[in-house]
Amino acid sequence: MAEILYGFPITAEQKEALGRLYRRYVKDKRARGEFPDSYRTFRRRFSKHYEKHAGAHRVEFLGGEFAGMFLGIERDGYTHS
Repeated sequence: MAEILYGFPITAEQKEALGRLYRRYVKDKRARGEFPDSYRTFRRRFSKHYEKHAGAHRVEFLGGEFAGMFLGIERDGYTHS
C-alpha cells in the first residue's frame, strides 16, 4: 500500500528518494553544528505538482525546496532540479 502524503499516494520509489534527501539534509545540518528537523517536518516541504505537456498528457511529481533549489521527484524516484 502506498504512503499518503497530503492526501495523495506516493510511490515506494518516491519515498526512497525522500529518504535519501533527508539523510543528506541531516548530514549537512550536523556538519554545521545545527539540529535537523524531523523526517516528518522535512517531508512536509514537498507536495504534489503537475507538469503539462503537449496534448492532454499530464505528469504528476513531488516538488519542494531543498538546498536552495526546487527539486522534483518523479513517480519512479528520479530526482531533478
